[in-house]
Amino acid sequence: MLDPSKLEVPDGPYPWGFRLIGSDVEQLREVALAVLGDRDPQIRPGNSSRTGKYCSLEAEVVVRDREDQLALFGLLAEQPGVLRVL
Repeated sequence: MLDPSKLEVPDGPYPWGFRLIGSDVEQLREVALAVLGDRDPQIRPGNSSRTGKYCSLEAEVVVRDREDQLALFGLLAEQPGVLRVL
């Protein structure tokens, strides 16, 4: 499995996109706004599964550095209704 802490990233602030996967796109939107709202996230709907059981939401923000990116990843992943964060 890929270890995200080993990926090369630029120094300083840079844009980063998170994809949230769950079963309710409105709940995912609420989570993205709650966690990322102070960073003016660009939020757009992602894909839905063929059966409609799963959906995704894409949220892009500017992160300060790798540590900030991983902290946001962790906060998003622990929210109710979020099954996966990519």
